[in-house]
Amino acid sequence: MEHTVAIDQALGRAFDQVGRVLFNPFHATRWLKLTLVAWLVGLGAPGLNCNCNYPGGGGGKRSLGGGGGPHLPDPTAKVWGWIRENPQEAMLIGAVLVAVGVVVFVLLKYLSARFEFVLLANVANKSTSIGEPFARYERPATSWFWFQLVLALLLGAALVALAAYPAYSGYQAWRDEAHPTPAQVVLWIGSGMLAFLLLLLSSLVGVVARDLVVPVMFLKELPLREAWRRVRPILGENLGRVGFFVLARLGLSIGAVIAETMLGCFAGFCVFVPTLLAVVFLLAVGSSGGPPEAHLTLGRLLPAIFLGCGALLVFVFLAQVFTLPMPVFFRTFSLAFVEGYGPEYRSITPPEASLAPSDAQPQPFPPFGLPPPPPPPPPPPVG
Repeated sequence: MEHTVAIDQALGRAFDQVGRVLFNPFHATRWLKLTLVAWLVGLGAPGLNCNCNYPGGGGGKRSLGGGGGPHLPDPTAKVWGWIRENPQEAMLIGAVLVAVGVVVFVLLKYLSARFEFVLLANVANKSTSIGEPFARYERPATSWFWFQLVLALLLGAALVALAAYPAYSGYQAWRDEAHPTPAQVVLWIGSGMLAFLLLLLSSLVGVVARDLVVPVMFLKELPLREAWRRVRPILGENLGRVGFFVLARLGLSIGAVIAETMLGCFAGFCVFVPTLLAVVFLLAVGSSGGPPEAHLTLGRLLPAIFLGCGALLVFVFLAQVFTLPMPVFFRTFSLAFVEGYGPEYRSITPPEASLAPSDAQPQPFPPFGLPPPPPPPPPPPVG
């Protein structure tokens, strides 16, 4: 059977489903539940995340008030001063932070993979269930987690290998206060280009896997390898359409990143900036009445670190509240595109299904790109 995938119809179906899920009718509880799910997905998965850069001043000393007023201590200098005076404690804290970071990274990757299928189930069925799809899709979600983790580790190892020697040669040139040689400049440029190509390749692999294979894993409850075996011949029949889908997906992602940045900055100024000022205050200001040259203490460093991490999580969640239609749209776009693989890949619940009884089976609609079935013949005349 020949499979035909139509992108324009998939886009129309995606926009319609976003309106049905989020706005027809609008429920604040549904919005918050889906925000929580999308937030957990986004914490461990690269995708549409806000990356707001807030304006800062120029270099030099900053003072509170006029030019002759007291200078605000530089928190960076205090941190490096404390590290130089307490190297063993600094190494211990660094090792603990690295270990905690690795554990948190793996945990977030796992939660992201599990809740990816929860989000797909909710946007496909216009529901807000969490426990049932979380347990039901454990097998495909675990397979998706291992794929993401291995891909991230391979990409990280390749980037570290590419950056190791250029970074070392650059450090030597900086230490010796020497100008870089032409060979070093060529090496740095070549390493940067290879790193860019690796990031681009990993992004393409991620788009194909997340948007073209994961929906099949969700619909058939299959691990990634078995789902890929089903999808591969269909993709081979539609290489042009798949390439156009990938380009459209990347273009829509760029537009979504711009919109997310604008909306996320509002949440950032509400939460992240005040917390950042509090962190700077903890790092820069000593105890009341203490001398300005008081050294940074561990008791003020750790609370600042935890406060900053907590503020970052709250900032990402608030940004997700404002940008929820975007992850919902991209999941429905993928599901709608995959429906063109054939009638057995239908996943989005038709609008009329919500009006049918729970035990009724809605009639399947034709896949995208295929003509609708002919109407049934009229009944024979009664003799």
